[in-house]
Amino acid sequence: MAKKNNAKSAGGGNAATKIEKKGKNQISQQQARANAARASAKISPAPEGPAPAISVLVPICNSEQYLEQALDSLIAQTFTDFEALCINDGSTDGSLDIIKRYMEKDQRFRLIDKENSGYGASMNLGIDTARGEYIGILEPDDFFEPNALELLYGLVKGASADAPVDVAKANYWFYWSTPKERNQLISVCKSPMTDAPFNPRDVREVFYCIPSIWSALYRREMLVDKGVRFLETAGASFQDLGFQFKVWVTAQKVVMSEEAILHYRQDNEASSVNDAQKVMCVCKEFDMAERFIKNDPDCEDLRKVLFRLRYDSYMWNFARLAPEQRREFVVKMHEDLRAGFRGGAYDRSLFSDYQNANLRYLMEHPKRFEQFFPNDPTPLRKAAWAAITQAPAMPQLPHTSSSLPMSPLLAWASGWGSHCRGKRLSVSKTRVSAPSTKAAGTPTWRTTVSPQNSLAG
Repeated sequence: MAKKNNAKSAGGGNAATKIEKKGKNQISQQQARANAARASAKISPAPEGPAPAISVLVPICNSEQYLEQALDSLIAQTFTDFEALCINDGSTDGSLDIIKRYMEKDQRFRLIDKENSGYGASMNLGIDTARGEYIGILEPDDFFEPNALELLYGLVKGASADAPVDVAKANYWFYWSTPKERNQLISVCKSPMTDAPFNPRDVREVFYCIPSIWSALYRREMLVDKGVRFLETAGASFQDLGFQFKVWVTAQKVVMSEEAILHYRQDNEASSVNDAQKVMCVCKEFDMAERFIKNDPDCEDLRKVLFRLRYDSYMWNFARLAPEQRREFVVKMHEDLRAGFRGGAYDRSLFSDYQNANLRYLMEHPKRFEQFFPNDPTPLRKAAWAAITQAPAMPQLPHTSSSLPMSPLLAWASGWGSHCRGKRLSVSKTRVSAPSTKAAGTPTWRTTVSPQNSLAG
């Protein structure tokens, strides 16, 4: 009975199935679109001479505002043995003209011109076209430090005596150009991962690093031989998640540096990270990652790592969604994480107490989780939310109306939506008839919380 109630409260037993079916249809249509774009793509010829050491993939779609800064940062590189594959994904602004200008003045710039088919399809075509021993990535709204490629390639050559390096990676900055230019260091690469070359399976912490595929070099032969590719979903929709996971699963030798080499722009309103409409695509990335490790000898351990990553990513996405989008996403979120539980992917040791409490509460009360998760998680509200979710059990308060009863603490912790902000919460208790399981004469109370006048009043 409890399972039936949970499915119903999450939005209906068939809701997740409908979402999944719709997603499969979209994937089929998108794959056909990507195949057509690949078949008709126009690729500029490579210059004569030996293949370069590095191929830098630059996926471009309507990026004229920042593109010149990105390409200028390539021209400024102190390491010169590279080609820049500019992949134009059906741009309708001036991006294509900008690419052609750079091609005219520097033969290291090449063009892949295709119909719009999304970030993943662009990157896969770039990998197939690349000639370099290693592949790098530069997003068109970011830019490299002048020594970026020199540092990464130096890491590769300095650790390749006994076996080739599969991945060389460095740190980066969050970058804002407005209202005032500033950088914030993001330390993905730190000790002990920077102390010596390592195999990701021996240093599992690397799997939990923030996805940052563009501050690294990847050995092209590894990507090709192991089938490490991007999921060809529409647009730019979390494809870095699945790609990074597959890289760590596949790589046998990784070297890292604590030096920062790239400025990762945060103030591009058109960036995919700011597009909440694409949130369902994150689910497909993890489904694809599950398929990738299906026949791996360490499959069971990797599934536990992937389950933790899925939780982290789902929570990050859920927290940034508008209320109406949360209602849809929590159905899929609940279904996927519950499937992981049932399939043995959950490992208590990989989660903090706070994360475990969140996960348990989501599994038991998906509707309440969606309604009352803090909209503005100040430290006080987070503490109150933690007190609620970490309680031994959530009491089932009896009620006769269709509204969901909640404690004053829960109402305050969640902020109870935008309509409660800045208002006083009026709390009252109403005596209701005792359930048959209680001793006669034992009172049962229902708590009612309602927004009143402004707190300032």
